[in-house]
Amino acid sequence: MEQAVDQLTRAEIYKLMNCMIVPRPIAWVTTISETGLVNLAPYSTFNIICYNPPLVGINMAHNTDGSRKDSARNAIATGELVVHIADETQVDALHASAYPHPPEVSEPELLGLPLEPGVDVSVPWLRDAPLALECRLKQSIQFGPTSDFIVAELVRIHSRDGLINDNKIDSKELRPLSRLAGPVYGAIGPVIVKSPAG
Repeated sequence: MEQAVDQLTRAEIYKLMNCMIVPRPIAWVTTISETGLVNLAPYSTFNIICYNPPLVGINMAHNTDGSRKDSARNAIATGELVVHIADETQVDALHASAYPHPPEVSEPELLGLPLEPGVDVSVPWLRDAPLALECRLKQSIQFGPTSDFIVAELVRIHSRDGLINDNKIDSKELRPLSRLAGPVYGAIGPVIVKSPAG
């Protein structure tokens, strides 16, 4: 079977790409509005951009009406965000935070997720997340009319006690949650360890 991409609709391309490029890490992002409201949402188009400086990138697609999502709007307005890595036990809360809510609704408050104040940024972080990365906005790039690519620089790391040892994290201890297609998530499964390359 072959398919010419230019013969597919935007919705078809979206579905196929989300099914093909798996598993994807999930950035569970808190931001704060200019009025002080804390927003929380997951984004599974997320990865490392650079190590020096330490940058991560998150694609934040716009809402169906073409408007920016709260996370992108807040991060661009304030220049700050916190990226969390969720574990397998947090799948229900993470999924619930993906539902669209009006800008005046705070997802952490709605879901009963306790927060801690940021140290280097004004954005609070989720107390129960195994990892929380305080970030400052480095750049926002628009690819087409319906997506903001947020590049953020890590400035502080909060981690669950005992999770980081010698600047390494045991994936079997972290048990990170990943995204597959649609409302489908992946657990880590068996961990395969090979000899270092080179």
